[in-house]
Amino acid sequence: MYKYAKDGVSALTILDVRRSKISGLYPVKIQVKNKNTIPLVKNYM
Repeated sequence: MYKYAKDGVSALTILDVRRSKISGLYPVKIQVKNKNTIPLVKNYM
């Protein structure tokens, strides 16, 4: 997990190792938030 925040915007990445893709790679979940708002982006592979 990696978390970064600056000027009211935060980004969180999580390596989802519950199960791998057919290629053997694991998906990465990304969440971007603006201060006091709902997530802007999530569940990106």
